[in-house]
Amino acid sequence: MLERLRRGTGRQLFAAFVVVLVAGGAVAPALAGSGTATWNGTVHLTGSPAENGTTYQYELNDPSAVSNLSVEMTGVTSSEWDNESATVSPGSSMGVSLAGDSVSGPSSGTPTISITPTEESLSNPVDPTSHPGSGSTGQAVVAGRYGGLIGSEMLLESPPDTVNGVTLTIATSAAATARVDVYISQEETVDTTHGEGTLVASNVTVPTSTGEWTIPFNQSVSMGSGNATVEFVTTYVEGSSDHRWYFSDHKGTTTGYSWNGYTYDGWADLTLYSPGISNLTVTADTGATASFTNVTGGETVTKALNVTTETSALSWDGADGAEATATLHVQEQTQTTDPGILLNGHETRYTGTLNDGETVTLSPNES
Repeated sequence: MLERLRRGTGRQLFAAFVVVLVAGGAVAPALAGSGTATWNGTVHLTGSPAENGTTYQYELNDPSAVSNLSVEMTGVTSSEWDNESATVSPGSSMGVSLAGDSVSGPSSGTPTISITPTEESLSNPVDPTSHPGSGSTGQAVVAGRYGGLIGSEMLLESPPDTVNGVTLTIATSAAATARVDVYISQEETVDTTHGEGTLVASNVTVPTSTGEWTIPFNQSVSMGSGNATVEFVTTYVEGSSDHRWYFSDHKGTTTGYSWNGYTYDGWADLTLYSPGISNLTVTADTGATASFTNVTGGETVTKALNVTTETSALSWDGADGAEATATLHVQEQTQTTDPGILLNGHETRYTGTLNDGETVTLSPNES
């Protein structure tokens, strides 16, 4: 007697099932001094799990004596996580390949999509290789009082597309309270008129100690093409004495900053920050969508995205060109579908899907 187990096929992720073959039969051994006797027995063949094509073999002297032959099949659900990642930006697409009969995910059973925008920054925004120099000018004043409130501005060559903050280094501070307004202006060179362009931070307190000073903007600023300037307008300095705050800078061969009516050749040690993603929408080719707004560089945000096994691509569309790392979190599942058994050339099959742990009993041909 030869049994071969069959099941429906899946895609890449394999399912299995548990099968128990039960056969009752009779034998008649010779017993010395007492003629003959009979007894009934049951044979159990168990495969746990049984996969497509699994074969079991059991021999009987008289197959015609087999009776009450039955097969129990119990469904087994196989699953595995398939987290797929890609670098995306507006206008790009991301290929997806999902296996199994169905998918689920970490958001109440729904797959999710996460994005982490690249934190774009620009340090030393005047290119030092194009404008060589060494040492500090010692004239890079960011704020102060010098016969009156001092304003200043610094050149930004080819800044990021969008900016939402700046960090500079205070090299020399003053022991007084001072506050500044910060502007971003679209202009090719620095000048001695400060407070042009877009007001991005108001009444920011200047540190009284040296070191890095980060100023987050109250809005993201689209920089467009060409150069720009970051401008500081001192709004308050404590007392009437002269106080000046100097930032770290470098000598150079282009006019990189100005203060108190004078311009200077050099550039500032400052860093501009991009906001990451202001608006980005992902759409699956099977119709599911998810939208992200105002995700800062380095931040990870996760949304539910109801993809299916038929999903093969995700497309991205948005308002700016910042890149992000996107990760699809999905669990592939394969259930036992159309399992069957081939017994002595006769096939018996259950048509349909067996859930995990669900059992059906079949009665194969006994011949």
